[in-house]
Amino acid sequence: MRKIISFLLILAMLFSFCLYYANAEYSDSRVIVFAAEEKSAEQGSIAEYKLSLEFNDNIQLRGIVFNLNFDKSAFYIDSVTLGANFLSADVEIQNVYGYVVFVWESNSNIITSAELLTVKLKTFSDAVCRTYYPQISNLEIYDNNIEDVPAWTGDIGGIKVTETEPTDITSAIYSISEEYIGKIAIGTKVSGLINGINEKNYVQVYENNIKAENADTLKTGMTVKLITNDTVVKTLTVVVTGDVSGSGEVLIISILMMKSHLTGESTLSNAVMRAADINGDKIVSIKDLIQIEAYLLRKGSIEPKPVW
Repeated sequence: MRKIISFLLILAMLFSFCLYYANAEYSDSRVIVFAAEEKSAEQGSIAEYKLSLEFNDNIQLRGIVFNLNFDKSAFYIDSVTLGANFLSADVEIQNVYGYVVFVWESNSNIITSAELLTVKLKTFSDAVCRTYYPQISNLEIYDNNIEDVPAWTGDIGGIKVTETEPTDITSAIYSISEEYIGKIAIGTKVSGLINGINEKNYVQVYENNIKAENADTLKTGMTVKLITNDTVVKTLTVVVTGDVSGSGEVLIISILMMKSHLTGESTLSNAVMRAADINGDKIVSIKDLIQIEAYLLRKGSIEPKPVW
């Protein structure tokens, strides 16, 4: 039994010894590390990507060659600025392939960590929104103390491409003027309007300053707000063709309101006047009144018209 225990203890010591040196060798092998901070850039904007070297005290760097690769479907390499210690380096931009070639040799050794270069990138407006990780390839490093300098070239800091925050409301389905959004049919739901707006992730619909639910029916007089960073940057008033009463429906009261407007007894408000323009000729006339009456008698239809 004692022999077995002694044998096991010896094995444990040998295992610990081997593990220690294996870890030490692995640690020492990562003598040079490429480093870059995470960046964030909106679609269509400019991003500055800084790449640095970090290495141990025993390194005396005298030469380095590598390619810095970017995803050419997302970025265009605009320019490169060299770090203070690498001003003599040769740099070549290859946008066809999406990389920068970096070549540096010097008799003056660099013995501390240093910034290599800053790459100015133009992010394409249609770039897919995700994080892109530039890669190092074709790497060669020269040092006065070590013949073959190992380096770590795994993932370095990425560039997160985000959606460009909009400043206006646009749509290929609905009609938009300076203050109004129209060409909306009776019975259209809030969700239908939002899904028809290009900036749907940034818009909300309100009724009397209370946020409407997606299942709610749109009414003339509701508002569509474009919100970025908790700030309302654009507001449009909803115009539903035929919804003169602001109820989301065509009612008898709509006829009374239009008659009162036509006789001069009262005046329809701007949004309501546009909703009452059934034929889309930019005025409220007896023709519009006749179409409203025909709709209520189920003898005609109301087609949504562009807003003005």
